[in-house]
Formats: sequence, structure tokens, C-alpha cells
Amino acid sequence: MFKALIIVDEFPAQEGLNKLIHHSKLELFKEILVASSVNEGVELIREHQPELMFLDINMLNEYGVKLFDYFDKISFDVIFTTAHSDYIMDSINNWGCLGYLIKPISILELKNVLHRFK
Repeated sequence: MFKALIIVDEFPAQEGLNKLIHHSKLELFKEILVASSVNEGVELIREHQPELMFLDINMLNEYGVKLFDYFDKISFDVIFTTAHSDYIMDSINNWGCLGYLIKPISILELKNVLHRFK
């Protein structure tokens, strides 16, 4: 079983994604952590070392991709969660994401990406 981290700045989006993950019934995660900012996420990554990150790209005061500036080596997979399709090419070409989910997130799309992670 794995650890996951959701980095999203809006509480309803955090809760909604967490519920979708549980409703996927894939039982992949022993722990799902939640952060509201990149800085909080960095601390949780260093402390808990999750294998999978759900990362919002366009948060209120920052871009989620700033997370990558804090690590020399990325030892986790990233699934971007965003309401914008503008960042798809950068997400694939520059950050090598595992998946790109556009809000509102479809349970089917989430399951597809989680199967690829598994």
C-alpha cells in the first residue's frame, strides 16, 4: 500500500478528490495526506515520503509546479489536478507527469490514472 499527498489550496476540492479516491475502490493507499500550499506540501513530502502526488497547478497565490524547485530528484509520481487545460504540454514535456485530470474530476479518468500508477 502507498502514501499519497493532495496539494490543493481549496478545502472543497481537497475533500472532493479525497472522496473520489476512496470511491475508486482501488484500495491503493494506506494514507492520504493533504496540504493547502506548496510549502506545506514540501514539508509533508520530506516527512512522509509519499509515492504519489495530486498537485493543483494554478493555486491562489502560487503555481503548484514550484514544488519541483525544492527537490533535486523527484522520487514520486505526479498527477496534476487543475481546471485549466493550458498546462498539458508543459506537464508532460517538462515535469513528466503520470496523469492530468481536469476539474471537475471524473471518477473514470481518476481510475484510469490510478491503474497506471499501480
